[in-house]
Amino acid sequence: MKKEPNPQHALSVYFCGQEDCGPNHSFGPAMRPHYLLHVIFHGKGIYQCSGHTYHLKAGDAFLIRPMDSIYYRADSSEPWSYAWAGFDGSTCKEILKQTIFSDSLIFTPETPALKNSLLTHMQNLLDTFSENNGNGLSSAGTSS
Repeated sequence: MKKEPNPQHALSVYFCGQEDCGPNHSFGPAMRPHYLLHVIFHGKGIYQCSGHTYHLKAGDAFLIRPMDSIYYRADSSEPWSYAWAGFDGSTCKEILKQTIFSDSLIFTPETPALKNSLLTHMQNLLDTFSENNGNGLSSAGTSS
């Protein structure tokens, strides 16, 4: 599901999707021209960025920033299943500064309730995007 970028919006979700990866399925090294958030539903894997390797599992999330060189790989015995959302916009940096991603590329929920909330919100985003026939979601502070 894709949408054409519109830099006029404060924040636009361009595309989202999900994948059940096979053992050792990998992506990268690569760079993206936009932000990309991954939320892990099941399994585990690694995410590498800026010389750091993060070992992630179900309920965790990781952020890819524009033009960061990244690599990620599903585990060989418990490959992950994840959903992603690609986004950008004129206020993304400011919005992200108000979140856990202000100083970290990963999010590991501290409680089961927080984990369930993250997974539910990501599923809702996928469902909403799908219901809009891939036309995306935008927030510019005004209604259209």
